[in-house]
Amino acid sequence: MSHETTSPDQPAHPAADTRRSTALVGVSASFTPDELECLVRTAADAVYGEPEDLSSRQLDMAARARVLMDLEMGADDGELPE
Repeated sequence: MSHETTSPDQPAHPAADTRRSTALVGVSASFTPDELECLVRTAADAVYGEPEDLSSRQLDMAARARVLMDLEMGADDGELPE
């Protein structure tokens, strides 16, 4: 029987350590941590909720992310929202 152990400097749950920093790449580098949090919640709400439950902020963030993804893929028919 085996079990996992964590050392004192390693949190039991990765989300428990908010001091870690990560180099953001690609589309994610265009967003602040707060905006990335919004996008993660938007993705979960979009998949498991109802579209009409999304806030205007969530819709704006999703639209901005979509334009950035399109630009990254070489399609520049969209205009980046501010």
